[in-house]
Amino acid sequence: MHDCLVSHLVLYYDRLLIPPSTISRKPWSFPIIGKLDNEDQKYHKFTPMNDFHLAIQGFPYILLAVISDETYQSDRYRMLIQASCLARLANMHHNTQDAIPFVVMAIYFDKTSFQRYLVFQPNKYSIKVLMTFLFFPYAYHG
Repeated sequence: MHDCLVSHLVLYYDRLLIPPSTISRKPWSFPIIGKLDNEDQKYHKFTPMNDFHLAIQGFPYILLAVISDETYQSDRYRMLIQASCLARLANMHHNTQDAIPFVVMAIYFDKTSFQRYLVFQPNKYSIKVLMTFLFFPYAYHG
């Protein structure tokens, strides 16, 4: 299944007529609005900003975060929540009957390695979001 998702991702971006834009340290062009379970059903608005992202027509599809909190790695978890929101949003607005879901790539850099996540919904009508994970240690040449 992983190979199928990656090949769809490559084919999808090859068909684009609008080139992607590279954005660094700027907020997304739209906010995320949601409710927290532990509060009194109030909606909260959050405008995400990544260390780097690639967007097509203002819609991010590759997110990148560099470690800034070594103890809790909150940047990683924030980026993965953002990626899951993007996957759901893209599938909700995708008009075709494609069985292949929209895939968001999220890359997290720390001091010794980087991790690459592919975040997607296995079924665009479900709230479930899945991710694949690859770990790449940095190669040191001494």
